[in-house]
Amino acid sequence: MAIYNIIGFGYKTKKIIDILTEKCKYQEISIKMALSSTDISFENDKMTILVVADDYVEAAIECAKQYYNRDILTLIFSTHDNPLFYDCADSVAIMPNYDMIVTITDIMKSILLPGINSFDFYDIYNTLHKSRHFIAINGFGNDIQTAYHDWAKKRFSGYAAIAENISILIFINKGRAISKEDLIPLSEYESSVMPEAIVRIGIFHDNDIKEDEVRISIIGSGNSTLFKTTVRKFIHHLRSI
Repeated sequence: MAIYNIIGFGYKTKKIIDILTEKCKYQEISIKMALSSTDISFENDKMTILVVADDYVEAAIECAKQYYNRDILTLIFSTHDNPLFYDCADSVAIMPNYDMIVTITDIMKSILLPGINSFDFYDIYNTLHKSRHFIAINGFGNDIQTAYHDWAKKRFSGYAAIAENISILIFINKGRAISKEDLIPLSEYESSVMPEAIVRIGIFHDNDIKEDEVRISIIGSGNSTLFKTTVRKFIHHLRSI
């Protein structure tokens, strides 16, 4: 039975939903399109992700409220910001379609793939629950160090230094081993975050990753004035692209 939902609101989300349907083939996930809250059923769900097109905001908000009021972890992804999102979701991410697809896929894989260490839904829950804002940026390389450096050189990667909750997701091929030395860049990173920040690390075997590749995704959330200012700059940057 599906306990995680991915719902695309509006015809403009169809391509995103089609790609996610291919990437997230797990029986625990329900992926669908919707045009109103009457298209949705509410069962024993743990988390709902809503991908919202700019022309279906009102219907998406009505649906999100029903999940959020049931204390189901509710996340909204959109390319356009809307102040009404923040009253009906635990956290909101504004990002381009490609980054949206990668981030949603990474979140679902971090919950459902076998992990090398102890990381599960509740780590994602504690990172994003009632955090209001989050940003996720990815890095790629042939090992953890080069993937981390690829992440660090991207614009706005500094968001993670001021985030209050952080999840670092590392995806490697099943045939690859990880040593303590491989994790040194992450130890250096942990020393750069705010003292009060909580950092969670998950390492996962992912057969979609080539044997000589590593992908890292760092999800940072927060509700401080500084973090919200960074989010607004990030959104302004997206609008100028």
